[in-house]
Amino acid sequence: MGYLNLAKCWLTVGLVVCLLGSGMPAAVCFGQEDSITLPAFYPETFSGQGCIDRITAKQVVIDDRSRKFSSGATFHTPKMPQATWSRFRVGYRVGFIKNSENQIESLWYIKKCK
Repeated sequence: MGYLNLAKCWLTVGLVVCLLGSGMPAAVCFGQEDSITLPAFYPETFSGQGCIDRITAKQVVIDDRSRKFSSGATFHTPKMPQATWSRFRVGYRVGFIKNSENQIESLWYIKKCK
């Protein structure tokens, strides 16, 4: 009898631990399939984000709005913390950080746009 109650107790504890601390991202648990986990070196917030319509060495068009790169602009992807602008393509969702002159100081790959 005692063994059966102990087994039920451990089964209950295991189930609770599994449900609460499962390593599964909250987005999956709550059905937010579009959520992704960005690398730790990514900023917590961006000045803005959107999908690339066009990109050159000097500027990018994101969601039909042209934005110039600052002279020291940096580019980042999850696999390349220090990338170049040529790693970015039309149809990529990106986050960006602007400077006081409204130029993009850094561009961050997030995922492909739908």
